[in-house]
Amino acid sequence: MKKRGLLILAATALLFACGQPAESSSTPSSEESSSVPSASSSDEKSGFVDATKDLVLIYQESLGDYPFPGYFVADYKGKEAKISIPDEATVDGKTAPILGVEKYAFSKRTGIEAIAFGKNVAYIGEGAFLDSGIKRIYGTSSLVRIHKDAFTQSQIEFYRNASGMLCIPSFENDECVVISASSATQSENPLANVEAIADHAFDNASFLPSLPEHIVAVGDLERKDGERFKLTSSNVRLCHIGANALEGSVALALQGPRTYVGEGFYKCSVQEPKLAFLGEETSLAIGAFSAMASTEGKAIQLSFDPANWFEVKGKKALGDPNVEVVFPEDVAQPYERFKTRFGIDGKVRSLGAYEFARCTGLEIVSGSALTSIGDYAFYGCEKLKDLIGIGDPETSMSIGTRAFGGCKSLEYFGGNISSFGAAPFEGCSSLKKISVDGIRLNGATFKKDLFGSDGLDSIALETIQCDFDGAVDYSGLTKLTGFPPLTASLGSFEGCSSMTTLTIPEGVTELPTYFCRNCVSLQSVKLPSTLKKIGNSAFQGCTSLQSIEIPENVESIGVASFASSGLKEVTIPASVKTIGERALSTSSLESVILPIGLESVDSTAFSDCSSSMKVSIRYSTTEELFAKRSYHESLRLFDKRYQTQEGNVLQELQVPSTVKSIYPYQFHRCRDLISLSFADGIEEIGGFAFDYCSGLAGKIALPDSLKSASSLFGNCPSVTEVSVPSTIETLSNCENLSIRMVSPESLLSHPASSWRNVSSWKLTDLNGEEV
Repeated sequence: MKKRGLLILAATALLFACGQPAESSSTPSSEESSSVPSASSSDEKSGFVDATKDLVLIYQESLGDYPFPGYFVADYKGKEAKISIPDEATVDGKTAPILGVEKYAFSKRTGIEAIAFGKNVAYIGEGAFLDSGIKRIYGTSSLVRIHKDAFTQSQIEFYRNASGMLCIPSFENDECVVISASSATQSENPLANVEAIADHAFDNASFLPSLPEHIVAVGDLERKDGERFKLTSSNVRLCHIGANALEGSVALALQGPRTYVGEGFYKCSVQEPKLAFLGEETSLAIGAFSAMASTEGKAIQLSFDPANWFEVKGKKALGDPNVEVVFPEDVAQPYERFKTRFGIDGKVRSLGAYEFARCTGLEIVSGSALTSIGDYAFYGCEKLKDLIGIGDPETSMSIGTRAFGGCKSLEYFGGNISSFGAAPFEGCSSLKKISVDGIRLNGATFKKDLFGSDGLDSIALETIQCDFDGAVDYSGLTKLTGFPPLTASLGSFEGCSSMTTLTIPEGVTELPTYFCRNCVSLQSVKLPSTLKKIGNSAFQGCTSLQSIEIPENVESIGVASFASSGLKEVTIPASVKTIGERALSTSSLESVILPIGLESVDSTAFSDCSSSMKVSIRYSTTEELFAKRSYHESLRLFDKRYQTQEGNVLQELQVPSTVKSIYPYQFHRCRDLISLSFADGIEEIGGFAFDYCSGLAGKIALPDSLKSASSLFGNCPSVTEVSVPSTIETLSNCENLSIRMVSPESLLSHPASSWRNVSSWKLTDLNGEEV
């Protein structure tokens, strides 16, 4: 618990019942402090009522960063003014120690005045006595984890001892737990009547005294100057050591069944790099030995009695890279190869939290009987590559939170899994394959669930075999090459930057939006015959994709589906009816083959394509060729040709009498067209219908049935004359125009507006002779 600000607690505590601020009185002398009622006086000890029956107790394996299992007081239902909390309690037949007071447990209890804590109470949570009537508490040496806001707005009466340190009195003797030492004086023996030091009590003190041998507990220390308590060989009673608390050059054998060792607790150099930590409930924080080194440069050796090795939870310090684990010689299986290979005994069913955390030399682990792997069990095992026979295939196994987090050498994980904790594979950057049975994953969140991140550009996952709920979001997986059995439509592969090939299995009918967007290495895609829709931006930004075969069943190509891709050529099958805006807007496209039966092509579908791109339109019958299409104008910037299904290019066009209209831009830029004739029956020729048909040459005669024409044969340099009847109703921007006079009356009766935009023309008779 790295909480700062016990000075806030001190300031609150010093507002005594008389209402006088603590700062108004000077630090009491030895004589003044003796007038404070002793915690051991008979008056102080009398009148306390056992509160067991009125306590609401909750059993927890741990509370916050407090690591021990036991009961915590969650509420008090009684009305007594002075109560005692026992050492332990039994609830529903389960007996366990009472270890602490949870958040707000006694808040607003104005009738309570004093509490005597049992010997196991070590933790008081945030706001535990907020706005309460509490005046005195009596602790023991266990009481060292006290939240800075535990007594806010209460009537608590802490007192200062002779050395100016703010204290909680002990119920057992005249010693106390130091809460704040910011005003302590550097006297000869400042900790004479102190048995425990709470978290951060000396953070802001002007000096740190040496620890007398009667001190049994030291809380976390977080001084800005980095100074720590000096350790001597006489400090054998210590059974609770907070983070960053001690510094020394002697070996230390901790005593007591509930020893706690915080992060970086022991900063020293030792001649013989050996420490003995024995006890069933020893709890070690991650990094507890990270500051320790031997004078010989060897790793520190921790000696454990493994009798209860796998039952102990929280062996967090074992992952420090400068720590080796040594088992006694008389142990049946000493696990002598722990640093590189660890075989877990067949009798072991579960691994506790942090069991092998940060064992940086561990490479291979086997254990066929495991049914659970605890939180952070292999966290930070950077060299762990192989899990051999982990778990019984016939029995499902649970995997805890970040159990393999940071195992950046792990390449494969598989098994029969009943549950996953949060992000069990976070930071597994080499993981290539996952094969999991027995559990369903949420397809949309599986990356966050398994890897702790939506962006997985550093994960080399190639195959994943699992049962998914809903569409699977593969985006960010660098080179996925295999698929699980599909139970729903596909999710996204967006940003799979290293994926080069992709085969979509049969049965898929739709590629979703952003399906493979920005898969910059994707070169080959195999689409299924069942596919009907290519979604918006499906292959946008796939700069390495040069060609793709679109199956015959596809009906629509969405917005920007292939925009900014590397496509050079593409054939759109006859089944496609619509092409969305910017769908094929890519500068690399050199050739596109379209079906004649397209119903809709957005005007921007080819907006960024080079003007040198060739468009081929395939048709089967004359009726298809002359049917009205909305896409003619969208292709006006590109040279195009009409082809039969056999691939023959249309060069000689004969417009039959059944055709009444030629639509705007219909044969625009058909440079292969060299011959054009019309049967009587055509009534309308739309604007620019034959512009830039540079292969056309000579004279072209239009039939008497024509009533309207616009911008005829512009930029057709080899067309020398276009002959139209004088009965035509509308002419506009026409070039090379000759008008055949049917009769003077027909010519003179023609509306004047017909000639408005005809800059020059000539008149011929019915035989084509100029009049």
